[in-house]
Amino acid sequence: RDMFQSCLCDGFSPEKHRQGPSSTYISGIYVDEPRVLGYHGHACEKALCPFGDDPSTEGVNEKQTVGCSITSGTFTLTFRDQTTAAIAFDATASAVQSALSSLNTIDSVTVTLNGAGACDATPSGFVVEFTGNPGDLPPLVSSPAFAVTETVKGTREFIECSGRGVCATGDGALAGACKCDWFYMSSDGNGGRGTRRDCGRYDEFMQANGYFTT
Repeated sequence: RDMFQSCLCDGFSPEKHRQGPSSTYISGIYVDEPRVLGYHGHACEKALCPFGDDPSTEGVNEKQTVGCSITSGTFTLTFRDQTTAAIAFDATASAVQSALSSLNTIDSVTVTLNGAGACDATPSGFVVEFTGNPGDLPPLVSSPAFAVTETVKGTREFIECSGRGVCATGDGALAGACKCDWFYMSSDGNGGRGTRRDCGRYDEFMQANGYFTT
C-alpha cells in the first residue's frame, strides 16, 4: 500500500505572534512557550516570520455582538479553542475585556456594553472589537450558548511581514525576522509602534530600513 509522509513542523501558527499551549508544537508535544521560532516548508527548513496588517491600505476591525441573556451566575467565552475564566453576568466592560485579553489567541480587544452590565441589555449584550487580530475572524463561542453576530466583518490584512518587508527564512540570528522596507517598523498590531516585529507601523520620519524589534 502506498503511503505519504510529511513533517509536522515545530513552532507557531501565524495566527498569533506570541504563542501558548494550544498552538506551539515542539518535538511532538504542545508547550507553553511565548516566543518560539516556527518553521514551515516540506522539510520544515524555512523559518516563519510575524504576520500583520499592511498599514498603508484601508481596512476595518472585526466586531462581534454577544447576546448575553442570563440574569445571574457566570459565562465563558472561547476564541480559537482557548476559553476565558468565568465572567460574571453583570461584569463591567473592563472585566470582559481583561478576560478576553488573557487568551493567547487574542492580541487586543475593546469591549462596549449595551447596558449597565455584560448581560443587562438582553438580547444585545455587548460588542467585542478585535483591534489586534486582523481579518475576517471566526465567531466567539459562549457557554451557556448565546447568539453571536458578526456586526462588522474584519477586512484588515493578515500577511507575512505585513506585506512591507522580507522574511529571513534561513538559519542564523536573524531567522524568523522581518527586514522592513523603508519607513516601516515593528507595530502593536493596530498601526501603532510596538513589539510584534511585523513591519506593520508606518513612520514617514524614519530614515532607515532593516530588522526592528521596537
